[in-house]
Amino acid sequence: MNAFENGSFESGQLPARYSKWGSGSAAVMTEHAYTGNYALVYSGQGAIEFPVSGLQSNTEYKAAVYAKLGTSAGATLGVKEHNGAEDSYIPIRGTTYSLYEVSFQTGAVETSAKVYLYNESGSGTVYADDFELLVEVLPPPAISENVVDNSIYPLSDSDNVRSWKYSLDYSDEFSGAALDRSKWNDYHTYWLGRQPSIFSPRNIRQENGRLILTAKYETIPEMAEANAKLGPNSPPYEKYTTAAVQSTTKTGYGYYEIKAKAAPVSITSSFWLQGSETEIDVYETVGRSTVNPDSGFEIPMNTHYYAGGDWSKDIANPGVYHSKDDLTADFHVYGLDWNAKWIRFYYDGVLVREIRNDVFHENQFIFMDMETFTWAGLPSEASMASPNGDYIIEYMRVWRSNAPVSDDPELELPPVKEAEALRGTPALNASSPDPLWSQAKEIGSLRVKGGSTSITAIAKTLWDDRFLYIRTEVKDADLTGTEPNETYKNDSVEVYVDGGNEKAKPYDGNDIKWNVDYMGRSSGINVPEGAQQSVHRTNDGYVVEMAVPWMSIVRPAGSTIGFDIQVNDARQPSRVRQGYLGWNDPLDQVWQNMGMTGDLKLSSVAANVPPVYTYVPSPVPDLVKLTMNGQLISGGTVVKSLTEGQSAATVYPDRKGLLKVLNSLDEKAVVSIEVNESADIVIGQFDGSLLTALADKKAILAFETNMANYRLPVRQVIASESWKSILEQSDSGDIDLAEVQVQLRIGKPTEEEKRRVVIATDDQSLKPIGEPISFVIQVMYGTQVIELKSFDAYVERTIPLPSGLDPAQVATAVVVEPDGSIRHVPTSMVSLEGKWHASIRSLTNSMYTLVGHEVRLLDIKQSGAEEIIRRLAARTIVKGLPDGTFRPEGLVTRAEFTAMLVRALGLRLEPTQRSFKDVHASSWYGAYVSTAHEHQLIRGYGDHTFRPMQVLTIQEALEMLGNAIKLTGLAALEAPLQDETLVYLTREESAVWIHWLLSKYVLEVDI
Repeated sequence: MNAFENGSFESGQLPARYSKWGSGSAAVMTEHAYTGNYALVYSGQGAIEFPVSGLQSNTEYKAAVYAKLGTSAGATLGVKEHNGAEDSYIPIRGTTYSLYEVSFQTGAVETSAKVYLYNESGSGTVYADDFELLVEVLPPPAISENVVDNSIYPLSDSDNVRSWKYSLDYSDEFSGAALDRSKWNDYHTYWLGRQPSIFSPRNIRQENGRLILTAKYETIPEMAEANAKLGPNSPPYEKYTTAAVQSTTKTGYGYYEIKAKAAPVSITSSFWLQGSETEIDVYETVGRSTVNPDSGFEIPMNTHYYAGGDWSKDIANPGVYHSKDDLTADFHVYGLDWNAKWIRFYYDGVLVREIRNDVFHENQFIFMDMETFTWAGLPSEASMASPNGDYIIEYMRVWRSNAPVSDDPELELPPVKEAEALRGTPALNASSPDPLWSQAKEIGSLRVKGGSTSITAIAKTLWDDRFLYIRTEVKDADLTGTEPNETYKNDSVEVYVDGGNEKAKPYDGNDIKWNVDYMGRSSGINVPEGAQQSVHRTNDGYVVEMAVPWMSIVRPAGSTIGFDIQVNDARQPSRVRQGYLGWNDPLDQVWQNMGMTGDLKLSSVAANVPPVYTYVPSPVPDLVKLTMNGQLISGGTVVKSLTEGQSAATVYPDRKGLLKVLNSLDEKAVVSIEVNESADIVIGQFDGSLLTALADKKAILAFETNMANYRLPVRQVIASESWKSILEQSDSGDIDLAEVQVQLRIGKPTEEEKRRVVIATDDQSLKPIGEPISFVIQVMYGTQVIELKSFDAYVERTIPLPSGLDPAQVATAVVVEPDGSIRHVPTSMVSLEGKWHASIRSLTNSMYTLVGHEVRLLDIKQSGAEEIIRRLAARTIVKGLPDGTFRPEGLVTRAEFTAMLVRALGLRLEPTQRSFKDVHASSWYGAYVSTAHEHQLIRGYGDHTFRPMQVLTIQEALEMLGNAIKLTGLAALEAPLQDETLVYLTREESAVWIHWLLSKYVLEVDI
């Protein structure tokens, strides 16, 4: 039977009954059909679900579909709501159509189910065709063998409840003088070993009723023979020999038990089974890892599904049991119960892990072997001195049973942990915790859950109607990790939020996994739009604050959500995760199974904020000089402090004196605050009513320090989205502006920021000059702190050049973004009071550094614009071609000129939006076109195309320049010089026009 309605989609429409969750979309299309003319495509985040009814209770079924990935990174075929237990599912990984099948059994009363196709990557496309739902009876694998009841039973079932029969053909007590070759090969029949180690039959022996596999530090002739057959990029076999024992025939469902003592070296002692598409790793213990001192106490277990027998398409399900025993010091019993419904792992007779069996139904070979895991570190020669390399096995036993197996899980998990989140809305500021956090409750003890780590952490939570807030303080003296995307491998904090508390596996639409590392890089699954974070490094670790939006489910006070947290510890020299702390998850499965989360109650009790008292010291006359239009006013107050390991000086200008003089002046007053304090960070703090009064007079605030100067039109603050957002915090709209505070910060970089600048500039062949300087503006009200990151007009900053430096050595200033990217900002050299400064005009607050940059273009000497091209190339505005030429006479395309314009104006690149149907995110110009369109510099054609590779006409270029001039806020006074005989713009002419735009309208000086 096939219970699917229109499962092949040949009606050209979706089935009448279907539903979806998430923001994605589903459609039937004529492309990508596997059979017939139509197929299903699912795009974006979420899943499509197909209800099926009319099923029989207590009956096994198989859901099958042909599916493939389009642009998605991964998908899942699953079945749920069929027996009250967890979902049955299988991952989809291939980019060509393959058959995917999921087996499940209905419960005693269930006669329906939901089959779903879930786009687990959250973006991209997945294709499917020919859905089927069939009655299935899974026959046990056909094994011909001799079994007996000899009163020897599995350690976990010593009363023989399951009526086990001992297999004489697959069991071995290893009592003979040599390996029984009727049962075992002394080699792996289709693998030589994991490089750099190679399997050697000489490393296998039986003595005193035990099988012994040995790892040795040696070179053998077989290595050269094997290396001669390797591909050019394969690591060689060298230095290490190990051993493998493989069953001569395949085996099937049954109970497998081995009693063994792991070798105390940085090589695995392993017991596993493998077929052509599946593999079950019962344990793979590295006795003495050189990078993980606790490895000898850990029992790694895993399953692998190689779809279609393609080992490159490995769908793994790893887990680790952390024993309290040194597995190299004594013998322990490792068991596997493999049946048609479950795969269960046992340690010394105790069930420690279970996995529902969806695909592991083929017969498999049995293996006992030793392998080098390079990620666990390679052993030294001294560490392998005999008998350290010995993996000793006392027996290998196999039993069969025909007794029925229950659908119910057997693993008894510890009680779910509970915690409480008080109600409150903290400002996200990891470096300066909101007072609300002092009242928030800790979620409970974070303990070592995996690997080895000595870090400690404290986590607290708060909540309101919009967000769940988490603040985690981590003590970790060795901060590292280089993964930009898989940030869980770095020092990081990872939270798991099950908004509906359904405890689903796999994740459903309201389940969130979000990881933020110590540098602020993040990754995850279903991370909602609007998620916010703040990261701060301390002298002995780091702090992460996270605000997770509630998505679609309303959570009243008193409700409970699923929650867990994990703190990952990466360490030198590997710079990847070696261990982690966790709260509730007992099985290391919460990364894919929300059933492992604890319970977090959203309390109706509000966090009480203790009163805050502010001490303002007396004015310090020599440190602050305050003038307005040259008229001296009493200076202000300076408060010194230490923040993020740097010295800070906060200036509070004389408010009354400023307002008194301001009222007597006309518009466009210049308020100058000169701070003569040598601190790492200098902060000017102003209240909102003072800034509003200054803005009403169109005043300019000149904030001058020993590091740099800031010339800020105050209206840029009042008109900003940050200011408007603060004012919107009040329901009545009557915020007392005197309670709004604005901080203007000029600061030196932290050591981490210095390293980031060095790496970023070196990557672009730029030479940093002087010290980077950051410019930050924060608007604060109550517990809210919002950073003002951009302006709608150019704002000037000046940075003094190092003493004695020839200004000709400075090519430009660049912005170094938090992600390490670099962009040019308009820069000119000016002399102020006899000292050279770089004058920077930019639309953003950022970290700036001056750079030198010399570019040699081979073919510009004959160009009349040679010097202009050279200067713009040094500023990274125009680019040479791969062969080192510029080709001045060549015609410029619409994409090229757009990129020049965006770089010249110093615009921060926007994420690629699909503004035009012929501009794709993967193209080199995608972000430039998106940014130019966002700033209204360009327009497309009536057919919604941009035609990026089309050559640019003079008229199109003039229109773009006109739009750019509007961005500067100045009126266009003249057009650039042009050759009226030209219809299209040349590369030489484009450089001249860009130079004209910068000189006349952005910097207002000739560069």
